[in-house]
This record gives sequence, structure tokens and C-alpha cells, in this order.
Amino acid sequence: MKIAIIGAGEIGQAVRYLISKKDEIRMWDKDPSKVAGEMGSLKDAVSNMDAVFVCIPSNFVRELIMEIKEIVSSDTLIIGISKGMESATNMTNIETFKDLMPSHEMFAIVSGPMLAEEIVEGKICAAVLASENEKALEVISEIFNDTNLKFSMSKKPLEIATLGILKNIYAILCGVSDGLEFGNNTKSYLITRSISEMRKIMKELFGDDEEVFSYAGLGDFLTTSSGLFSKNYSFGYEMAKFGKSEIMSEGRISIPFFAEKLGENTKNLPLFLASQKIVSGTVVKEAFAEIL
Repeated sequence: MKIAIIGAGEIGQAVRYLISKKDEIRMWDKDPSKVAGEMGSLKDAVSNMDAVFVCIPSNFVRELIMEIKEIVSSDTLIIGISKGMESATNMTNIETFKDLMPSHEMFAIVSGPMLAEEIVEGKICAAVLASENEKALEVISEIFNDTNLKFSMSKKPLEIATLGILKNIYAILCGVSDGLEFGNNTKSYLITRSISEMRKIMKELFGDDEEVFSYAGLGDFLTTSSGLFSKNYSFGYEMAKFGKSEIMSEGRISIPFFAEKLGENTKNLPLFLASQKIVSGTVVKEAFAEIL
């Protein structure tokens, strides 16, 4: 199988490590120094590939898809690996793909507890492989068979992408809890209540909450809320310790989007409201005290 990886940052390198036994892997990055060996053009990287992994921040996905949409073939699987949304449009990766390539059917996303630092150490990771297209699911499962990625399948990519962003909001509160030194009991309380609120939000947005307990929901949330390499946790921690933070985490950025989507329903989501207040500059201890 011939696979291209666009983006040679930590997650791109981790994906390459995971699938290193595949027949042919081409890697491309705007910064050639990140790519080992000789790197050709972007066109060379994606031409005649069975699959293309998009491993770049969400705000740059649109520009990339505009460049490659006339190059990739109709049966090339395009896979979104990064979590987040495009700030100008509030679109997830899967929505951006469809917006720019409406006639293309082969899209998928990968979402779950996939810390790049652990993947390249050969440790087990997990994810949901999601696509509305049966053929796409067949191809992506073939890619990850016999690797260290344990996976489940879903035909609800938008729900999976949304969970990948939503859990970041609640990870902020876990960082706040640790920053205020409330201990593990309080953190477990927050995690349990966070899952309850995520279920409410998913039911409101999509009519069901079945994916909340998947690798992309609970699985990724447990990793993100642990503090390991998590910008969302770190943002909450710094806000608790110093009353300010320069970290622009996905959770911090996405709160206004969810607030607008949910409207009046946020009044039944006290943890979400606490995160919103903390992001907007309310004194952290006061906002946190309201949910305790």
C-alpha cells in the first residue's frame, strides 16, 4: 500500500512509526529539514497514493486541501489525524474536506488517546477510525492492522471529530483542579460529571451519545485530563496557579463555538459554564467553587 503523510511534526512522525512496515511511505512538510532523506514536491508526495494522512493543525487544512484536491485520485483515502476546528469557519477537519471536495467520497478521521511521545516509544495506543464510506473503512483498517494501534470503527465521523474537540473543554477543569491542589478525589468527581455533560451535549447536537464512551470520547478524555503533554490541562493549571495563561489550547478556542451551538442549554451544563467563565477571565477560584 502506498501512503503519504503530510506534516512531519510529532503526530506525523508518530503515524509514520506506527505504519512503518507498509510498502511505500512518502512524507512531506513545508519545512524540508523535518523530513529524513530527500523530499520531493507536494504533488509528488500525494500523486498515485492509496491514502494521504493530513497531520497538520486544523487552521492550515483548508490551504492544503486546496493545493491537492486536483492531484489526488478519486479513490485516494484522505485521513484527518489532527483534532480541532478551523477558527474562521468552526469546521472540523471532516467538514473542511467535504466543503472543498464535495464529490470525493473517500474521507476518514482518526481520533483517540494517541500521545505521539508514547507511540514512538513503541507503546500501545487506541483510536476510533471513522468514515461514512464502507470502502474508506476497509482501507483505513488495513492500514492499521498489525500495528500498535488498537481501534474500533464508526460511521459517524462528525460525532467522533466533535468529541475530539469537546473533551478538551473539560480537560481544562482537571488542570484547574490540580492547580488548586484539590487532589484525586475531586478530579475523579470532575471526570465523572464531565462525561455526564458530554453525553447531554452530544444528544443535543446529534440526537445520541453512543460515541461518548469510545476511544475518541472517554478514552481520549482520560489521557487529556491526566496532564501528559496536554495544552488544555496546562492552560487550566496555569490559570489556577497564576490567574493567566498564554496557552491557546483547542478547548480554550472552541468554547465560544459550543456556547453558540448550545444556546440556552448551557444553563444545564455547570461544568461547561465554569470553563467558559475561566476562559473569559473570571477569577478561577470563584468559577471553580460554583461546581463544588
